[in-house]
Amino acid sequence: MKRSADYTQKVLEVSNLKQYFKTGVGKHKLIIKAVDDISFDIYKKEVFGLVGESGCGKTTTGRTLIRLYRPTSGNVLLDGEYIGSGADTYKEKIRLEKNKYKIELLKLNAFKYEAYKLTQEANKKIDKVKQEIQILEQEYLLNVKQIRKNVDAYDHAVFNENGAFKINLERLKFDFTVHSDRLLNQTKNELLIERNGILGAIKETYYKKVDGIKNSAALSKEARDKHLKEAEEAYLARVQKTHDEFDERIVDRSEHLLSKANYKKQINILKQNFEKEKVNLIEEHKSKLSSFAVPDYEAVKSNLKIAKAKLKTDIKGAHKKIVEIKKQLKVDKSKINASNQVDMKALETLKSEHLLLISKFKHLVRQSNKDHWSKQALTHTRKMQMIFQDPISSLNPRMTVQEIVSEGLVINKVYNNLKVTKILKDKKTGEEKTVEVKATKSEINERIKAEVVRVLELVGLAPEYISRYPHEFSGGQRQRIGIARALIMNPSIIVADEPISALDVSIKAQVINLLSELKEKLDLTILFIAHDLSVVKYFCDQIAVMYFGKIVEMATSEELFKNPLHGYTKSLLSAIPQPDPDFEKERKRIPYSPSIHNYSEDKPEFVEIKPGHFIYANQAELEDMRKALGDENEH
Repeated sequence: MKRSADYTQKVLEVSNLKQYFKTGVGKHKLIIKAVDDISFDIYKKEVFGLVGESGCGKTTTGRTLIRLYRPTSGNVLLDGEYIGSGADTYKEKIRLEKNKYKIELLKLNAFKYEAYKLTQEANKKIDKVKQEIQILEQEYLLNVKQIRKNVDAYDHAVFNENGAFKINLERLKFDFTVHSDRLLNQTKNELLIERNGILGAIKETYYKKVDGIKNSAALSKEARDKHLKEAEEAYLARVQKTHDEFDERIVDRSEHLLSKANYKKQINILKQNFEKEKVNLIEEHKSKLSSFAVPDYEAVKSNLKIAKAKLKTDIKGAHKKIVEIKKQLKVDKSKINASNQVDMKALETLKSEHLLLISKFKHLVRQSNKDHWSKQALTHTRKMQMIFQDPISSLNPRMTVQEIVSEGLVINKVYNNLKVTKILKDKKTGEEKTVEVKATKSEINERIKAEVVRVLELVGLAPEYISRYPHEFSGGQRQRIGIARALIMNPSIIVADEPISALDVSIKAQVINLLSELKEKLDLTILFIAHDLSVVKYFCDQIAVMYFGKIVEMATSEELFKNPLHGYTKSLLSAIPQPDPDFEKERKRIPYSPSIHNYSEDKPEFVEIKPGHFIYANQAELEDMRKALGDENEH
């Protein structure tokens, strides 16, 4: 890809940037160093790549630069103007200076200073003894756990077995109840079938009798009606009697059970099987319980008592040591024969130096706050815009494309003071004059609409899209809308926070090509945050590799891929897949672990190992890297 960066004009300067997040309180307080003392410069029309794994601090860096976070410390300059500044470093220096002043003040009084040194030494000894007490308590807890190991194991096994036994017994009872109810319902169904049969026979007899009465020629009309009424009453009486009899047989379960030999026989079989399985279950439970090794409770109790007594004795001895240290401190203080006089001249000098330093740091804190929150910094930040990672969640679903893209113009009131040229006629002379007047609201809206159409066409979207909503577009189109939203403010630099990670491969290429075209057309500078190293190699001029908030290596794209020096960079590069099946079969990943570095004494620094190639390493590692680079140059 053609490189067109202008390295004579610096756009963004980031120096000693830190972004810490605090969580928890008290002893649980934790400081997360998301970005930890990084520095870099970005030049005009340069594409600066920031790469690393998730959680390394890339996105936090971008959001801090765009002022979504206040930096903990460090400075950010855009075109030579402050847009971000952190004051926590200066506040920490004020705290350290106050502590230093207290010690220096004590030094002026020989007696107090000697007493202070003795007290500090005594406190160190006391802290050491207290740590020993904590270790004793931890060892006691471990010892108790070991002593109770067999008891706890036995109790746990018995508890589990009792629980399993109860569950199995309840399941057995449940099965017996289900089968019993099933038999009972079956018997009830048999009774209902028998009842329905009897009712059917009664009904048939009644209908035959009714037909006989109606067809009898010997009966008069009055006699026939009388016989029909008597037959109906007799029929209803027999039906009611049958219902009553069967209801009694169903409700009265004891009589019903005795009367149903089949039901009684089957229920007895169920009871016998239930009792048999219950006995087997109890025997199996007893057998399992007897198989567990019963611990010696008396021995355990005795050992616990011994361990507790030992702990008590050891802690008592430790407290005696603390008392002896305090007594010795009193004795040592009484032996101090230093003069109690204070050099007043030296005291005044110390005070003035201290106040001067404190005043200087407080001024820096005020200046930092002023630089960060100044109206000039807020206005200047408009020159830096951001393209967010997720094209779906970064667009408001309730706003049209015009509202989304023009939001920056509206919030910053860019066109509120817009002047338009109009031709007005003088009332007295009747002459026409060309004058500039303040634009009306409708004229401002038309200007904003025209600007939105312009940037939409720049990113390859049709003007008629301005009235649509985000859900009506594909992922690539949504990302183009996000790019248009950034471009409408005419920025000099864009922070592209993984703009292609949520897109398909073909759409990724389209977005990268679009950004490349816009960079050339609008003279844009881009901070490109990404995971995909193959894209970064193609698109970026300069690449910085981040790991746990630190930039561990920084070089040009060609240099970084040709001579990776840091272990983490080599690990990242080894993970890039290649479109070659044979190569992929043989490709070996290079694992990386921070444990390979020994920074206990030889601390690392971010240094330039060769022109344009920076590395985060200690002196021993730098020597090895220089040798490796020298050998490569010889070959």
